Amino acid sequence: MPATTPGGLVPRDDIVACLEKYTATAGATVRTGLQVKSVERDAHGAFMLQRSTGNISASVVVLATGAYQRPHRPGAST
Repeated sequence: MPATTPGGLVPRDDIVACLEKYTATAGATVRTGLQVKSVERDAHGAFMLQRSTGNISASVVVLATGAYQRPHRPGAST
């Protein structure tokens, strides 16, 4: 992501635009604000995310949470 201001800072709206462009190019689905109770692999190797509003199956899962300045990576086991 190129810096768009002197000093190398990237404005929030530029970060959002870059992520939206990337996900569109990659064909990725972004879901925010989900409360996931568990993530497990099924018999075919896909991830099954258990939520109170229904399950989701995915081939790739990215867990991200925390403030921009302080990332938090939830514990995970493989």
